[in-house]
Amino acid sequence: MRGLDVTQRPGSDHLATHFTPGAGLAWSEGTLKIPRVPLGRGEYYKLLVLLDGGAPGDPVTVRGGLLEGRVTPNRALSPDDTPPLLSRWAWAIISALTAFVCVLATLILLPDERLPIGCATGRLTLTGSTAFAPALRGAARAYEEECPGAEVEVSAAGSGEGVETLTERGLAAKGRFPSVIAFSDGPAIDAAPGLVRRPVALTAFTVVVNAKLPRRDLTPDEIRAIFLGDLTHWKQLKGWKGEKAPDLPVTVVSRTSGSGTRATFEHTLLHKGEGEPAVTAPDCRTRTNADVALLRCERPSTEALLRTVAGTPGAIGYAERRADTLPREVRALTIGGTAPTARTPDYPFTAVEYAYTYGTPPETSPAAGFLDYLTTGPGTNAILRQRQLPCGAPETGGRCGPDERPGE
Repeated sequence: MRGLDVTQRPGSDHLATHFTPGAGLAWSEGTLKIPRVPLGRGEYYKLLVLLDGGAPGDPVTVRGGLLEGRVTPNRALSPDDTPPLLSRWAWAIISALTAFVCVLATLILLPDERLPIGCATGRLTLTGSTAFAPALRGAARAYEEECPGAEVEVSAAGSGEGVETLTERGLAAKGRFPSVIAFSDGPAIDAAPGLVRRPVALTAFTVVVNAKLPRRDLTPDEIRAIFLGDLTHWKQLKGWKGEKAPDLPVTVVSRTSGSGTRATFEHTLLHKGEGEPAVTAPDCRTRTNADVALLRCERPSTEALLRTVAGTPGAIGYAERRADTLPREVRALTIGGTAPTARTPDYPFTAVEYAYTYGTPPETSPAAGFLDYLTTGPGTNAILRQRQLPCGAPETGGRCGPDERPGE
């Protein structure tokens, strides 16, 4: 083998992540090793292999297996529309090379009308992160359309609760693989020894305020002062730049303990070992202790937090950077002048979304098929639509880290 080129159908750019040495693509002398590539219906890729030492028409031997689809040799190459003008020396070199160089046919992988590779029938439950739930719902709907017989339920209840549910289902299965995947914003705290995690995406989070507040940016130090209770009234905040400071107390709306979003916020912006202070106003309006200046409440989900911030003058909270529009009553802030996006390495409020399974899922299980679909297949489009960044995208710059799977 002297060279290799890979092309795919337009709109299938996600396939390119499989054709790298890190993914398993390799060749030695006369053998080409192709990694496992999940294809959706209608998808294909072409391999153009340049060989020498043989004659035109020599057979190509394909070893391995296809779950679905077929390998089709291309018997002819399309001629150039405009042949290049070559010098006499160029023609002489080409004539000499053609004596011992042949170009083998392009191998075309075309899926048939049956299930695409990676599909599996059966039920699968996706639980955990409410921040990652919109992307999971989009990917689940697409996976069910691609894979008749697959039923995927998204039951987001928070990162911590999702990992606990996975652990309980795994212990109850008594050696069988539970058809559950738990997603966590950042590494799960105190994950059970039997859990296996896999990085899926980078998510950017943002600090949000009630839209009636004229502020559009806060520095990390100002955010820490507000959420730790050092600054409890908006008039205490400086730098309004001509805007009149509102005569309102600061209402801090946080996520409940066990939330991956909260853990990410504490780790990236608070940098305090003890985390956020205790709740002082369960209803987000009235302090239970009049001697405590901080007005702070907690909400169990992203949606509940946004509703509270939207309906509470002077409120501030945090949530993932959503693709859908925030409520009109809520404004997303920049942090130190940097917009909230996972594509910006300098933006401080980001986390890796991890997928947790109870052990390594069997290769033909719905969990294995969906994870491949989500991380290296068309499911990555659902992640991109939510302004999140698949860990296989080159823009991550290695920020996701490696998979942590036994035997690899």
